[in-house]
Amino acid sequence: MEHLSLPYLTTGLVCLLGGVVSTWRTRQPHKPAVLAAVIAFVTFMGAAREVIAAGHGRLVDPLIPWFEADGLNAVPMAFYAALTIIVLVLAPRRDAGGRAMAGMLLISLATQTAYAALSR
Repeated sequence: MEHLSLPYLTTGLVCLLGGVVSTWRTRQPHKPAVLAAVIAFVTFMGAAREVIAAGHGRLVDPLIPWFEADGLNAVPMAFYAALTIIVLVLAPRRDAGGRAMAGMLLISLATQTAYAALSR
């Protein structure tokens, strides 16, 4: 089975997890949450680019082999990460505290993990 050239999926998921942890109890949760979502978006776009270049075949993450990207899940992962960025940026700062931002990132993390792990 072919591998991605870099661990895009693992990096994106770890960044989302780091965003959840860093925004949970911080006073300024907006910047770390958006940064984690942007890094995840860039990594998922990299995975989608490689999948499209490989002819929509299945590519396995080199660090965690049960995470894989194929023609059916790579592009939706990038779109969902973009949707997460939009929701985080447009969330009103007075209503979106640390736990709300962490919850948004946690939902994104769970969805992205399901996309990466359940493509078999």
